Amino acid sequence: MAKILLEPFRNVSAAGVASMETTRIYPNTLEYIAVRLGGGTPPTKAQLSRIQVKLGQSTKPIWDITGAELNSINLYEGRPNTATVLILPFANPRARTVEAQMIGALDMGAIGIRQLLLEITIAGGVTPALDAWAEVSPPKLFGEGAPENQLFRALLTAPISFTGAVNRFPQNIPTAAQGGALLRRIHFFSALVTSYELRRDGIAYHEDVPLAVNNAILDELGHDPQASIYTFDATEDDNESKALAQVRADAQGLSLIPQQHLVSVSGAGTFNVSSDVFANVNGL
Repeated sequence: MAKILLEPFRNVSAAGVASMETTRIYPNTLEYIAVRLGGGTPPTKAQLSRIQVKLGQSTKPIWDITGAELNSINLYEGRPNTATVLILPFANPRARTVEAQMIGALDMGAIGIRQLLLEITIAGGVTPALDAWAEVSPPKLFGEGAPENQLFRALLTAPISFTGAVNRFPQNIPTAAQGGALLRRIHFFSALVTSYELRRDGIAYHEDVPLAVNNAILDELGHDPQASIYTFDATEDDNESKALAQVRADAQGLSLIPQQHLVSVSGAGTFNVSSDVFANVNGL
């Protein structure tokens, strides 16, 4: 609805952590942040070794990812590879309905937080400059008190390791399940991954799908699978209502839905895996 220039970045230097704290978004809804990469020698996206987004006084990030990883996710979603602009998307303009487009948008008024902190770690060898704009809109469309107003897109990244080639090896992948987050996607950032299986309540949901088959399906559905990345996508047709619930109501109140992440790899290595979820402030 409106693009606003955010506050200046501080400590923008080679091999440093640039930070920008803004209160300009509140009480509106954040759809995306566009960061311009400038300077005498602008940094590339690959030279952004860590991007973190934090809310309020919390030290726990709601986004934690590298520039290269985020760029790959954006390319998978069909965005262009613009050298000097990096988009941090919260809303999904490709979703099926207007309401679904806004599930991941960050409604600062609804969650009652005024401050957003963006930290970008820049690799050495450049003379960088950064500035950023935010696309903001009115409160979400779900109505007063609707639980969707509290949700926003979070990108949670962690390393996983393998000592050699294995088939369907269980891995602990952070998906904010304890907080009731809805699981949209998982990105495995390695050419080592040959297949992946997700089991829920002991039943296969995504059953040992090889990389080539998975990529072909995603390509058929209009995505752009990236080289050396295995992407599991519960919302592969951009129907955000297919994001997977990770808790359920039962006689004891709320309980976790048992999940297993079974990963097959061709050899030893350590690499990052990123979970793309709809989370809430209290669940991270």
